[in-house]
Amino acid sequence: MRPTFSLRRLLTVVAVLAIALFIWVVYPTAKAMRCNAAINDGRSDPYQLVDRPTGSAAFLHYESATTKTVTAQLLKRSWNDILHGQRRFAATVTWYADGDQYDRQHTVVIRATPLGYQLERWQESSVPHVTKAPAGSSN
Repeated sequence: MRPTFSLRRLLTVVAVLAIALFIWVVYPTAKAMRCNAAINDGRSDPYQLVDRPTGSAAFLHYESATTKTVTAQLLKRSWNDILHGQRRFAATVTWYADGDQYDRQHTVVIRATPLGYQLERWQESSVPHVTKAPAGSSN
């Protein structure tokens, strides 16, 4: 018996494969890029994505901080990310109060999946405060 060739079946299989690849690979990347842009523009907080509390209840001296910065960046895609249909990005929340010797810093790694966001890990640390020299001065 000779197998029958159907153009309709071939187009259906190609369309289903394209939709599956979009959902599994492209959609998590688009979600992660959109969140990175929102976090870097100040429109979103990384902890809002994963339902974690923020503010003075969660962060030491956060409300009294004079300088607060939030940055986000996509992490390199690994084979594990492709196999699990996810895209990871890191967000760093740094704050400083005048007179402190150390900046407080939270580094958060979040996974964007087709179904939502998951907190992969977070790390709190203190980093030495570095004051920037005024422009034009030399040491």
